[in-house]
Amino acid sequence: MSDTAQDLQLRLDAIRRRIDGARQTVAAGDSVDLGDLTGEVQTVCEMLRAAPLQIDRERAARDIEEILVGLNALEAELRAHHQRLIEGTED
Repeated sequence: MSDTAQDLQLRLDAIRRRIDGARQTVAAGDSVDLGDLTGEVQTVCEMLRAAPLQIDRERAARDIEEILVGLNALEAELRAHHQRLIEGTED
């Protein structure tokens, strides 16, 4: 695996771990701050755009799809958490 591919995979894994950690935090009833996640995702997108053709783009696409699924689940969990706070039913 090239240095670029390895760096890209490390960054994708880090994003996935951040999302998973945020979901666990929300499930525990706490708030999360993902303000800098946009920058991390943008960096990965720029890396993909500039990556040599040897990068396994199919794997990267699967990783990105998994990240999007995680973000969608996090969004739903955050909405539910927010609704519970509004209703005063949060533990």
